[in-house]
Amino acid sequence: MPSISNHHQQTAVMPTVNGPFKDHLTLNIGEDLRICHFNIEGISKAKCEVLTKIMNKERIDVIALQETHTKDGNDLQKRDYIAGYTVIGAIHHKQYGIATYVKENIDDTMVVHKVNSGNTQVLSTKIGSITVTNEYTPDLSIISKPPNDSKQLASRRILCDFPHSQHRPVVLEYGLKIPIIRSTPKPRWNFRKANWTEFTKELDHLIQWIPAKAECYDRFVGAIKMIAKKHIPRGFRKQFIPGWDETCNELYAEFQRSKDNNIADELINNLNLIRKQRWHEKTENLDFTHSSHKAWSLMKKLGTSNNITKGQHTLRPNSVATRLKSVGKLSVDKEHKRLIKTELRNHRKMLMPHPTLDAAFTQNDVCNAIKKTKINKAAGF
Repeated sequence: MPSISNHHQQTAVMPTVNGPFKDHLTLNIGEDLRICHFNIEGISKAKCEVLTKIMNKERIDVIALQETHTKDGNDLQKRDYIAGYTVIGAIHHKQYGIATYVKENIDDTMVVHKVNSGNTQVLSTKIGSITVTNEYTPDLSIISKPPNDSKQLASRRILCDFPHSQHRPVVLEYGLKIPIIRSTPKPRWNFRKANWTEFTKELDHLIQWIPAKAECYDRFVGAIKMIAKKHIPRGFRKQFIPGWDETCNELYAEFQRSKDNNIADELINNLNLIRKQRWHEKTENLDFTHSSHKAWSLMKKLGTSNNITKGQHTLRPNSVATRLKSVGKLSVDKEHKRLIKTELRNHRKMLMPHPTLDAAFTQNDVCNAIKKTKINKAAGF
């Protein structure tokens, strides 16, 4: 069970239990790592091949394995090969054993602590300013719950089943991640940035020239739209962070230059304060006595993270046509087909001629048919 520590205390935005903002864009502030810990129950080349595919798909930086069941370094080298990763440290044991792997493009790594006492094994690796500790069967007394007001820097996500193992890989994502919202490409009015003084002044001046009649309603609506386009910004942002303002821009630029974690804390606190103020504004202005439209709209926005996305239909029209064509050409017994044709022929012979269709046409019928025929077209029958 790996643990993570950092020399600087930071504050996180919107921590999640089941994993961070998967399949969403995020703005990373400071150092971040993707760590996977897994009880492999005996390392082997076959398991390492499966593990390589999973690690590349999840873009893992550090792998912490438990129960490697290796006798020494030579045994580990013969049985393991995770493409793109290097063994930074290992503790060998025929029944237990742990190993820590780091991505090849990460250079600033160093083993800082190593303990092997009975069935308890600890291997701490320093990666930059972050220390990752790979522990096997640690004492549960060292696990403590953080205070309610402390912010989480890491989130956990459990992956799918692993072949020939009763354990599942667990991905830990460490670092400050602010979600970036993808906006709907639909222009909207930004009433927060509207110049209401100029809007009111110009509307009052123009409305006096419009007669108060029903037939002038469209003219009145057109005047409001024209003035609104002048004084109320309208459009949409492709990507944005809710609550992000000029102060956040300045703090983020300063953090990029200095890498000072105190500035990162100030940035996150400022962002949380703006979001809290907007939340208070939305809840205080809710009024169910006149209309519940705004209340239900807010409820839907709060529940958007739980929406189930509908899958796209992968069936193509050509596949449907091919299926219908194959079903339409069923193999029929020749003897049965011959009997059906004979029966149909006998029924036709027994039919009496229709009195209307079998009657002879007159000269008037021919003249009427010619009149209804289009010019330069054959008459036909």
